[in-house]
Amino acid sequence: MTVLEDLYYGNIVPQARSYRPDSPQKERQEAVSDLESQLNEKLDVECLRLFRSFVSNYAQCLGDAALDAFIVGFRLGARLTWETFDSDEAPLQSI
Repeated sequence: MTVLEDLYYGNIVPQARSYRPDSPQKERQEAVSDLESQLNEKLDVECLRLFRSFVSNYAQCLGDAALDAFIVGFRLGARLTWETFDSDEAPLQSI
């Protein structure tokens, strides 16, 4: 099977990733979860609604930025690959 076929059939799932057990990222994620739990306990109904709306919209902004970075990075990688095979020209010549 080709890479494209694997991707099509779901054998490649790039987003299926998790933090390493001792990573700083995992610690930050746990801290965010703990803080969210604390806020959920302390905020009144109206503040909780505003907080959840903020979190949802902020997550969408982060998702948009991640998608943009993925697209731009993928295009740059494709351009680098294309340029690699497009020409043998370089400032110096082979001896």
